[in-house]
Amino acid sequence: MPVIVTNNSRAADLAKYVALVTCLMSLPLLLTFNVIYGKPLHGTLYDFLLDWWLLSIYAVPVLIFLGLIILLWSLLLLGTSRRPCLRWNLSGILVGVLATLLEIIFIKMLPKLP
Repeated sequence: MPVIVTNNSRAADLAKYVALVTCLMSLPLLLTFNVIYGKPLHGTLYDFLLDWWLLSIYAVPVLIFLGLIILLWSLLLLGTSRRPCLRWNLSGILVGVLATLLEIIFIKMLPKLP
């Protein structure tokens, strides 16, 4: 029997995908302290992490904003019947905000650390 896809399931899938991409892009921001002040990396791995970190600095705030738009859209149009959609969306927003705040704190601490 085929699965019927409605707008509600599409909204839930979109919220999950945006939340997962937000969490994935937040990883280098959460691990910045270990990479910068921990054991130094060299070579291709360092270049990959540096590029991912630079992309994440700009992508995570955009993904947080997109998550907020999806959250408002879900609350206003879908009602409270899509609670798993809201859980995924809020978790992505919280991880993104936490990663962004930690990145700002680490950048402000940079001259003070040895």
